[in-house]
Amino acid sequence: MCRRAVSGARAGGAAAHVGLDPGPRYGVQDTGGRWRWDRAYPPETVERVRLIKWAQGLGFSLREIAALARIPRDHVRGRAARVCSEAGAKIREIDTKILQLQAVKRRLRAIASCQCDGHCPIVTAAASQEASQ
Repeated sequence: MCRRAVSGARAGGAAAHVGLDPGPRYGVQDTGGRWRWDRAYPPETVERVRLIKWAQGLGFSLREIAALARIPRDHVRGRAARVCSEAGAKIREIDTKILQLQAVKRRLRAIASCQCDGHCPIVTAAASQEASQ
């Protein structure tokens, strides 16, 4: 078992929300004499939570993470066509997002390098394009 210091009610509720056993609680006295409640989690649960946090850091929602977590299981169960289709759709979504972010980056670079006197022609042009769309 892995010990992990957590905030009691908040962590237990979060664990239950994603379908994990919140683990047994036990009290620990810290060096300052204060008591805190810890939980003991199996190593596979700790690994799963770390994977979820990593995927959230990449911008995936909990719903998307759950779908991604099913891919290996579904692939083994003979649902390869659906798995490949879902993976392809996600790749296309990511490619679209990359193109959008590259366009934003180009605009920000132009603004950052602009030597205007407070009446920026780049921002004015962008605002007039937005208004016409």
